[in-house]
Amino acid sequence: MNSHTSYNNIEDLQRQWQAMELRVEDLERRNRILASRLNENRACGLRQKLMNYRKRSAILCIVAPLLLAPVLVRSLDASWYLYVVYTLFFWFMGLVNWIIYRRISRIDLSSANTGQALLYVYDVRRYVRYGRLAGWCFAIPVLVWIFSIFYEIGDPAIICGGWLGLLIGLAIGVCADYRQRRLLRQLRVELELCDSDIR
Repeated sequence: MNSHTSYNNIEDLQRQWQAMELRVEDLERRNRILASRLNENRACGLRQKLMNYRKRSAILCIVAPLLLAPVLVRSLDASWYLYVVYTLFFWFMGLVNWIIYRRISRIDLSSANTGQALLYVYDVRRYVRYGRLAGWCFAIPVLVWIFSIFYEIGDPAIICGGWLGLLIGLAIGVCADYRQRRLLRQLRVELELCDSDIR
């Protein structure tokens, strides 16, 4: 009788142990799903920040020459040709920002799997690099031309203002570029965490 009771106790212990293992596995699975959802929510927030920044940049690039370029023509007696080139530069950068905005909007976190979303992030990074390179290739000749006009005029206030504007613009551009790269990196990390949590 004792051996039969102890045998039943052992079977009961085994069943309880197996039930605990199942509950632990279920809890681990639920934790992975919850962590994945949290990472996905963070990734959605990062994606939205990137999209908002690129949209604002595109709009600013379209509007800026309409506000600033007439100063080149009226105040500095620059040619209309410079005004046209200056405007084309800003509109080109607006187009680059809009293309990147559209690429970011293609990162569909709700229906695409994590691997596809990561591929889109790498695609966006590539477009950002190409856009930056194209922007520099276009900006340097325009800046050289504008500064040659400043030096032709010879007014120290205009020359100092030009250099100050260039330095401030570079500082803003470097900070914005760093922020964008950081957000893209964070988005990639969040997506990789989603992928590892699901496994």
